[in-house]
Amino acid sequence: MKDSDRREVFSSIIKLSEILQKECETMCEIIEYTDDCVNISKRVSALEEEADNTVHELEFYFGDNMLVEDPEAIALHRVIEAIEQCTDKVEEFMRCFVRYNISSLRDNIIASITNCERASAKLRELTYKLEGKEKIRSPFKDIIELDHFKIEAKKMYDKNLNKLFSTESDPIEIIKWEKMYKAVYEVFDAFEEVSEKCAKYNLSWG
Repeated sequence: MKDSDRREVFSSIIKLSEILQKECETMCEIIEYTDDCVNISKRVSALEEEADNTVHELEFYFGDNMLVEDPEAIALHRVIEAIEQCTDKVEEFMRCFVRYNISSLRDNIIASITNCERASAKLRELTYKLEGKEKIRSPFKDIIELDHFKIEAKKMYDKNLNKLFSTESDPIEIIKWEKMYKAVYEVFDAFEEVSEKCAKYNLSWG
């Protein structure tokens, strides 16, 4: 893989990570402005569309520059797909607020929302290091830290469901919040996928 191609691909990877971070920052507004969830969701969807367009442009670049069979390019494309999946899952989670008419937030979902923003910031930092801009600092610590968000999310998911089914008596509330907890868990599942793809790339070409 040529240096010029690598720079172009990483430019798009970093752009995607920046869009994802903006998505999560926008999503955090739901904590203070829950009644404005429709507009917040629309803004998150606009960012997700920007992420889709970035991926489409990069796929054209891959084709035009014959990168589809280059092993390093393929590994980086897997990182790209994983980050784009994160943007999809954040958008889907935000759509759930509108879909299930969430009018107030439970404390445990607030913690998950803020952790999404923290994970996106860590992912942005990781992509910067993965490119090699900071040769002194290995990205492995950031890979592990990003992966840790999924570990904590799994514990929180189990705890939240247990509390929901043991204390909530309204079946509508149970249905809504079971789906909400599942949707935010899938965001962290997507973050874990990014950490795994970054680890594999770094082991081979870091």
